[in-house]
Amino acid sequence: NSDAPMGSTSASACTCNWGYTKSSGACELCAVGTYKNSQGDAACTSCPTGSSTKGTGSVALSSCSCNDGYYGALGSACTLCDAGNFCVGGVSNQCPYYTTSVAGSSKVSDCTCSPGYFEEDGVCIICRRGFYC
Repeated sequence: NSDAPMGSTSASACTCNWGYTKSSGACELCAVGTYKNSQGDAACTSCPTGSSTKGTGSVALSSCSCNDGYYGALGSACTLCDAGNFCVGGVSNQCPYYTTSVAGSSKVSDCTCSPGYFEEDGVCIICRRGFYC
């Protein structure tokens, strides 16, 4: 968890390794959603907006990936998924034909039939004459 320069004679010379931060005198793994890409006792750095790490102890900004419901490149700020789309793994996907979704959707099941359409056997069909959908 820590290291000291060669020839050190004191525990105080120890500094936290990459992916660790000093807490209550001990080196602890950086929490989920943070990383540390240097040796030393500095705090871990938070991932950009809308992103997180998969686990603890991350050592690089590139470990930060977009949360579901967001899209963007690794290590960059992520954007809330637009209405009419669902976002998984940092990728924005358009809802299937005749469906829409609210902003921040994260799965295809968040896409529901657009106004003027109704669902029948898992397919969105235009509203029949004489009916309001």
